[in-house]
Amino acid sequence: MKLSVVLFLLSFLIGFSSDARAEEARSFAQISPDVKKIKTAAPERFRLAPIALKGGSHLTLISPESWAPLAYKVSASIIRTHQDFEQKFGDIPPLMTSVHLMDEESFFRVSGAPRWTQALYLRGQIMISLYSLEQVDLDDLFRSVGHEYSHAVVHTLSGGNCPGWLDEGLAQRAEGQVNAALKPALKGWLRQHSPINLSLLAGGFTALDSEMVAPAYAQALFATNRIIDTYGFKALRVFFDGLRKGQDQSSAFKQAFQISSKEFEQQLGEDLHRQFLNNLDHP
Repeated sequence: MKLSVVLFLLSFLIGFSSDARAEEARSFAQISPDVKKIKTAAPERFRLAPIALKGGSHLTLISPESWAPLAYKVSASIIRTHQDFEQKFGDIPPLMTSVHLMDEESFFRVSGAPRWTQALYLRGQIMISLYSLEQVDLDDLFRSVGHEYSHAVVHTLSGGNCPGWLDEGLAQRAEGQVNAALKPALKGWLRQHSPINLSLLAGGFTALDSEMVAPAYAQALFATNRIIDTYGFKALRVFFDGLRKGQDQSSAFKQAFQISSKEFEQQLGEDLHRQFLNNLDHP
C-alpha cells in the first residue's frame, strides 16, 4: 500500500480512537442494548467466558460459540498482556472490562465506526471485528488486543487522566510492532514544522489537521519511549498514581520525573531534531 494511503487511513484511525477514549466514562448500559440485539438476531448463540486476572481484575470475553478455539487464544493473549503490564508497573488496581469478538457487520452496527476500523476501546469495553474466522491473522489480532487492552490498563492506572500522547504511545508499545509509515511521516513533518506541542495531544488527536495526525502519532511514541528510557516504569507508575489520586498533570509530572513538563518538552524537541533531521535512527 502506498505511504500516502497508509497515512490517510491512519489519520482517521487515530482520530476515532481518541473520540472513543473521550466516551469511555459512559456506562455499559448505553451499549448493552445493541449487544442484546446482536444476540437475538444472530443465527448462533454467543459465548461469555469470564477471565479472572491477578489483582482482582475481571474480564468477560464475548464471542460466537463457533469461535471458541479462537476465543481461547485471545484469552491467553489477554492474560499475557496483563502479566506484562504487571511486570512493568507492579500491581494493577482492579479493573472490569469486556472484550467482544464479532463479525464486521455487528461491529459496525454496534460501534458506529468507519468501515476501515478493526478494533477500539469504547465506553470501557474492547471491541474487535473479524472479517471471517477462516482469514484471521493471529499476529494482527494479538496486536489489536494488546493495543486496546493497554488503553484499559492505562485508564485504570491513571484514573482516566493519562495525557492522550502517553496513552497512545503505550498502546503502540503494547502492540510489539511499530507502524512502518510513522517514522517517515514524522521526519517529513519536522523538515517543515516544529515538533507538535504536547498540549495539543493531551486530550487526543481529533482536533488536529489531518496532515498532522500521523506525525502526532509517531511523536507520541517517541515521547513515550523517551519517558521510559530516561526515567523507567517505576517513575511512570508514580505519575499514574498521582493522576489517579487527583493531582493535576503538571504537579504529578514534576513529582514523578523531577523535571517540569515544559523542560521535558524542550528536551524532547531537541531529541526529535537530533534523531530525525540528522538522519539518525529512531530508537
